[in-house]
Amino acid sequence: MRDDAAVYDASVVARLRAAGCVFAEDEAAVLLTTARSPAELDALVERRAAGEPLEQVVGWAEFAGLRSEVSRIFAVVENAGEKRDEHS
Repeated sequence: MRDDAAVYDASVVARLRAAGCVFAEDEAAVLLTTARSPAELDALVERRAAGEPLEQVVGWAEFAGLRSEVSRIFAVVENAGEKRDEHS
């Protein structure tokens, strides 16, 4: 986004926190670096605040240091590597 993106940081964090996003600061950082304009930032934050998964909002997911493109049909599995089948 623009160089003055930090100006929006507190506002973005507050909006995400109010929407119930547990990792609001981390998500705000992703949205701030993804958005190319203040209008796009507002649209991204609105989508996330409405409950859309962050990975779908920004169009990518990061796993093990690799960034992969996602679409609306892509299911994001959180902590996939941490949870193991209890019957193993």
